[in-house]
Amino acid sequence: MTNTDKNKARLNLYIKFLKERLFFDPDSATLHYNLGLAYSQKDLLDEAISELKQSIECDPALSRPT
Repeated sequence: MTNTDKNKARLNLYIKFLKERLFFDPDSATLHYNLGLAYSQKDLLDEAISELKQSIECDPALSRPT
């Protein structure tokens, strides 16, 4: 297995983990945000945007610049 394949497998496992955690904590802005970033790394942009929007709905402070 190449490094690229290993990284893809790890990313898929991470996405699975985040989705499982969201089942138990659906209002977690952090989990939605991290899932959005993970989806963006897989070029699943519609899913990424959806999760990032959900993170802002859970915590509107995320949309404010620091």
